[in-house]
Amino acid sequence: MRARSFASRLLPATPEWLHLDALDEVADTKGGERLLREHLFEHRWTVTPRLIEIVRQIFAPPPLLPAMRDLYLESRAVELVAETMAAALQASRRDPTGMILTRQDAICLDRAKNYVAARWADPLNVEVISRAAGISASGLQRLFRIAENQSVFEYVRKLRLAQAFATLSNGEATVLEASLVAGYSSAANFATAFRRQFGITPSHLMRRSESRHWPKSSQAV
Repeated sequence: MRARSFASRLLPATPEWLHLDALDEVADTKGGERLLREHLFEHRWTVTPRLIEIVRQIFAPPPLLPAMRDLYLESRAVELVAETMAAALQASRRDPTGMILTRQDAICLDRAKNYVAARWADPLNVEVISRAAGISASGLQRLFRIAENQSVFEYVRKLRLAQAFATLSNGEATVLEASLVAGYSSAANFATAFRRQFGITPSHLMRRSESRHWPKSSQAV
């Protein structure tokens, strides 16, 4: 089964398009003013399973009347922005002393995350990723602790689990195949980690995906 990746897309969102009162409330939260003042690209966050699902819904919307299609896509776009802003607010880029990552830190962090995103299916360790990012292994661990509130290993593990979630949710893999996608040789360990991260077992998600796709398959017969 080939590894899949999402292409980059820009989604401009102006204050006039979003709910202004809601933005005022965001600005009052910790880090909210900075989030609204700066380009969202300058912030770091972990892609959640819900974000992956929203993107899937945008690129593969259900059959709707033409008059409803635009409304459906706009509602998904609003939710995509809201979910991203929530993730960015949670992933604070400040360390316990209140210092912000330097520009060089941000560059190294971007290199590391881009390297992992491009090679998540390959055998990875901190030393390999840190060399690609141009920083020491201990320095890279420090950046991930500050920006992601987790270790490099935890970041890679969650990214692989998110990929496994996407394949199961889309009906593209069995539980065994999804466990291999996530880098687990033990199905039991995979199920435990999967349930801990997403609150659902892989087999339950697969059955839910099958039931969602079954009517569409039966209609085509």
